[in-house]
Amino acid sequence: MRQSKTIECEQCGHKQPVKKSDTRQPTHYPNIFNQVSNQKSLPLYVQLNHRGFWTTNSNGDHLPSLDETCNRNSVMLSSDCLLYVYKLALRHLLLSMQIVQPSEIDPANLVPHVVVRKSKDDPFSKYKSIQDEHFFISTEDLSTKSDFIMIELDKKRDLHMTLIYSKGIGKKINLLEAFTNIIKLLNYRPELIASYSSLEYFGFKEMEYWYESGSSYPNNILIPNDYVKIVNDTPKMNITSAGSVI
Repeated sequence: MRQSKTIECEQCGHKQPVKKSDTRQPTHYPNIFNQVSNQKSLPLYVQLNHRGFWTTNSNGDHLPSLDETCNRNSVMLSSDCLLYVYKLALRHLLLSMQIVQPSEIDPANLVPHVVVRKSKDDPFSKYKSIQDEHFFISTEDLSTKSDFIMIELDKKRDLHMTLIYSKGIGKKINLLEAFTNIIKLLNYRPELIASYSSLEYFGFKEMEYWYESGSSYPNNILIPNDYVKIVNDTPKMNITSAGSVI
């Protein structure tokens, strides 16, 4: 009998099956992943650092705030926090592989954040307690669905972090495998961690470049000085006054 493909945690030995729908069309990762198979991946032990509550001003800019009386419930992770790096690194891979498009990176996908309370009056707010706290993350703590992958930091306290949300993404790529590959790559090329942390405004301006330069992955983190954005001309159509295409 043919055995189903599984991904195994290197420390606890827990195995999670790869869904059949994910194996019908094998994913072709960038060539560098052929070199990282022997690298460490899960489990992880990471420290959480945040900059305060995630707020958005009238101009649409996402900014941290130390005001605990604000009406926001998520904290914005610090750029030197590995959880922050994981979110940017996974986005970099998915854009470079054109699994997702830049237009899909909405604020929730852009800003690395964790929900810490239900409201500003929540007596069980974890705003202060999770600052500098360490979390152990195994395969069992990664939740994958058809539309997203999430890290369950602490199920009892309902602490979780969504790494990416995209409608139907689970049919395009096995997100657990993709995340595991990212960790292996960061162990193989640790200098990439500093590159992700150095990006301004959560890597917002780099997104279209990543999407257009996948052949250079992972060396396309930073935009070169001579980069010129590809502009696709809108096709011209003959239409009637009611908008029907002639």
